[in-house]
Amino acid sequence: MMLMQRIFADEDRPVSTVFPMRQAGLSAFRLPAYRQGDDSLKGLKEMVKLLAIGLGGFIGALLRYWISGWAYAHTQSDFPLGTLAVNVAGSLILGLVMGLSEHYIFHPHVKLFLTIGFLGAFTTFSTFSYETIMLLQVGSFIKAFLNIALSILLGFPAAFLGLALGRAIYTR
Repeated sequence: MMLMQRIFADEDRPVSTVFPMRQAGLSAFRLPAYRQGDDSLKGLKEMVKLLAIGLGGFIGALLRYWISGWAYAHTQSDFPLGTLAVNVAGSLILGLVMGLSEHYIFHPHVKLFLTIGFLGAFTTFSTFSYETIMLLQVGSFIKAFLNIALSILLGFPAAFLGLALGRAIYTR
């Protein structure tokens, strides 16, 4: 199933039934259920979705900025190590979230916060593409190739590892 379909798949399900936190005995963190067809709160629900995405994006963008800045300041390299690090970490986290969501029903707003908001802002294909083009334009062909190769060779396994971890956590 496509990622966006998976993210929105649980949106109309009651959410008070299955939570990883509840299974761990942390019922104080249980969010209230909502009912499909309750149009009196439709506008409020939409606003909460947008706020969840926006808050996740805010946090993801700041974290990306800090990690990328830290990587640049500590390596003093013109290789885009910060972008590579956040993209690989984001692949791992997305795999983990989606692996967990195969067995747990996340509240739809939590899923939107994590996937579209936080990870959407934390990782970036556009920066990866731009930095690779800049490396090519200055003649750093080896670094451009390494950026492409490492992003793929580390990003895909990180996503696979996250997915496997998410599935393994359920089997415990």
